Amino acid sequence: IDSLRILADALADSGVSIREMDGFYLGFIIPLIGKEFDLLKCEIKSLCLCSKSYEAKEIDSLLSWADIIYVGGGDTIFMMQVWRQNGLDKKLKRIYEKDLAVLTGISAGAICWFNCGHSDSESFEKEGNWNYCWANEMLDIFHIAFCPHYNEDGRNSFDEMLAEKNKFKGVQAL
Repeated sequence: IDSLRILADALADSGVSIREMDGFYLGFIIPLIGKEFDLLKCEIKSLCLCSKSYEAKEIDSLLSWADIIYVGGGDTIFMMQVWRQNGLDKKLKRIYEKDLAVLTGISAGAICWFNCGHSDSESFEKEGNWNYCWANEMLDIFHIAFCPHYNEDGRNSFDEMLAEKNKFKGVQAL
């Protein structure tokens, strides 16, 4: 949220009014985040691929409307599977390549923009047993590995897993 405030301030400094940025897409519904964006006077629309079916043109319409695409956390590997089933992976890469929107996210929603990431996706399948794994074949916009929540217990395995992978540099976020 602080980064989005910084972005909003930078846009305002460059002469862009937040009111002009009325297109906003929220990829994961979190009431607290919705309240934060309300404070920025952003309109929010959601794309909930797990709870609703969309026609391709509906997805295209939401994505073309967005100035900022924010992806929340959750099961990284499952999220990418759903995106591929709906063609969202290709659509998001095209948005990046054509510089049509700001792409951002948190946790799984941050991993997705990288080549691979240190994920807790296995923990969603094995309740109560927190195992970390590589979430591979992400969007690969950034050709490095990513680890969100690096300061949390168990995330030090990122360094070991990265050394074993031996093909990427890594980046961590607290």
